[in-house]
Amino acid sequence: MKWAAKDATALEKEKEYIDTAVIPLIPAGTGPDFLQTVQLGEFALLLSEELERRLRGRVMLSVPFTYLHKEEGVEERLLHWKEDAERAVRHVFFLTSDPRWKTAAELQDRLIWIPSMPLHTLDHAVAEQLLDSHLDQIMNILLQFWNCK
Repeated sequence: MKWAAKDATALEKEKEYIDTAVIPLIPAGTGPDFLQTVQLGEFALLLSEELERRLRGRVMLSVPFTYLHKEEGVEERLLHWKEDAERAVRHVFFLTSDPRWKTAAELQDRLIWIPSMPLHTLDHAVAEQLLDSHLDQIMNILLQFWNCK
């Protein structure tokens, strides 16, 4: 399910099946690490969109949570997003390639961190294989979580 009116209607009707939200964490900013910042966000967005496609009917893909790379207080702002999302679904996961989030204690059990790959420099077939491999890992994490709940 995507962040679209027709999918929101489906979420209301199928709430017992669509129980998980995935929120991509996307850094922004045009500082000295501009290219790296863009790559982190691009990779997380690609993974999120493909994950939604594969798990459609079980996962709701949120609009990305966008923040400035050096933003203060961003963790508190994200916790508000988490609380809001939990009103609609039982499980909320955050997907990112930004290593900044690996130390956010409040998110550890719901954070999916995947290291970014510079996809624009790779052969298309190789890039697809890497994405598939990462998606398999993410899907295993979610399946293990759902099986324990």
